[in-house]
Amino acid sequence: MDAKLTDILEMEAPWLYRCGVEALVDDGWFWLLLGLSRKLEAICIRQEAEARPVMVAVEAVEHFGSLQFFVQDAPAEAIALIRITQDLSAMTCDRCGEPGRLRQVGLRLRTRCILHAWDATCSPTMGQDEDDEEV
Repeated sequence: MDAKLTDILEMEAPWLYRCGVEALVDDGWFWLLLGLSRKLEAICIRQEAEARPVMVAVEAVEHFGSLQFFVQDAPAEAIALIRITQDLSAMTCDRCGEPGRLRQVGLRLRTRCILHAWDATCSPTMGQDEDDEEV
């Protein structure tokens, strides 16, 4: 995910992302992550007020075409929100955020809209090293 978008997530949910965030997904899922982050932040604030262990985000990655969001110290309510967001990601293009469906893109499964259905190029966060040169 673009560094500016990651910064927005960290600003919107400082408790949740107090250890930073590893968001290895394309920008199309930003709005899903932002909505989820805001809801989880409210749970974090409640956990802090109740002197319970406060949930912390570990990473957000794409796996088999859908978003996988990992946290520690998550209550059942948070797990349910994460599962709903994962389900929504399987219907949302990971490139642009438009409605999409699971497709074979190159050798990988991706959730893509018709416009990005056969776009097999990698974004900078999806497996290309910074040292790679364009051909």
